[in-house]
Amino acid sequence: RGLDFTFNPQRDDFIDFDEAEEMLQWTLVYNPRCALALHALAVLHHRVRKRFDQAELFYQRALQVNPRFADALNDYAYFLCYVRKDHAEALELWMAALKVEPGHIDATCNLGYLKAMCQGERSDHPGEEWWPDT
Repeated sequence: RGLDFTFNPQRDDFIDFDEAEEMLQWTLVYNPRCALALHALAVLHHRVRKRFDQAELFYQRALQVNPRFADALNDYAYFLCYVRKDHAEALELWMAALKVEPGHIDATCNLGYLKAMCQGERSDHPGEEWWPDT
């Protein structure tokens, strides 16, 4: 049985997260530089386990292995934006994801949400000066 590395909260009853985590950890035993497994563990810890410190370490490791991994850039940016509230860093990562993969739909949408959020809540977010010219 293959693993679906995307997380869908409406379908979590179809995924054995403990088994998935065990398989991913075994993957890293044999290939500690497997960016796909590192990214999947980051998503698992972020969105399922809510172990945010571990998630962040796995996102960082995945991007150390492959700094041009658009899905990892996008998901780490999402984590930084909504968990750590680091909107400026999230913006940089979403822009990097789009530089690597210009048609990355999730990064495009997330970037749009961030821009809308910043325009609607100026007092809670960095100033306009950090927003790139588009």
